[in-house]
Amino acid sequence: MLANVFNWHVSNEISMSDHQHIGFDMGIIVGTCPVTRNPRKTNWENFTFELEQNVNYSNFPIRSIEELEYEATDVHNNIENAFKKSYIHKNRKSRRDVPWWNKTLEKKRKDMKTFQ
Repeated sequence: MLANVFNWHVSNEISMSDHQHIGFDMGIIVGTCPVTRNPRKTNWENFTFELEQNVNYSNFPIRSIEELEYEATDVHNNIENAFKKSYIHKNRKSRRDVPWWNKTLEKKRKDMKTFQ
């Protein structure tokens, strides 16, 4: 929770005590539904097509470590992008179908169960 509190400051606003008000802003945690991926349901023809469209053969032969690193990263990104365009993804439904439930709350819930 502390990570979501920011912009701490002592307020110049007059208070009815010896102390000054402390102001802060607080962010909210927005939970998202995890996306499930089933590689067996991938459209492999589309994957192959997307991959062939993005392969760049112009940088061969590779003459340095930097060029090799660049090409390896490029190949990785091309494979990942082709896969993302080719699989059917579904949002996994949670038993707790509320927008505010997230992994942090799940961990705290498990921690509390261990203390009981």
